[in-house]
Amino acid sequence: QTDLNMYLEACFKAIRDTGGANATRTVMIQPCGASPDQGGIQSMQKVSFINDPNLVISLHTYYPTNFGLSTNPYPWGSSSDYTNMQNSIAKEIRIWLPTQVIFVGEWGSQTGQGAANRVAHALAYAQDTTTAGMVPIWWDNGGSFGIFDRNSGAQTQPAIISAMMTGVKNGLVAPNTWATLANP
Repeated sequence: QTDLNMYLEACFKAIRDTGGANATRTVMIQPCGASPDQGGIQSMQKVSFINDPNLVISLHTYYPTNFGLSTNPYPWGSSSDYTNMQNSIAKEIRIWLPTQVIFVGEWGSQTGQGAANRVAHALAYAQDTTTAGMVPIWWDNGGSFGIFDRNSGAQTQPAIISAMMTGVKNGLVAPNTWATLANP
């Protein structure tokens, strides 16, 4: 992260020093590996421009990894799954980055997981990140995380897409209303 911070400082300065619209252009940075790890986030916060009003932080989080990054079926959706997910967002990421704009630039679940679990997770994760003031962006790799056909643009996972949109709407309409098993 120390090496990355030096690079970020140089890049940020180069962007801002060119003048014109670049003086206030939105710039996106991420910690090493875009990981939501506390150590990386805290180290990234040492850059001199961390409080720039036109800065966006990008994180990748496939929470929980034994569901999001695995093709081994995991029955996501218990009450503790919802609570643990909320805690990872509200009591970790938002505590470590309390005021910054955050794009969760990669998240999702793979086709090896049960369809109903993927839909429930998509709704809850989109709602919880949105209610925490983050922007959830599904990682569509055109394969195991794919939700659109890259050639035609057609939806290949319309239930997941609908769930994400519902989750975002829920998070915008009622901020600080977290998804729960009883009220996904």
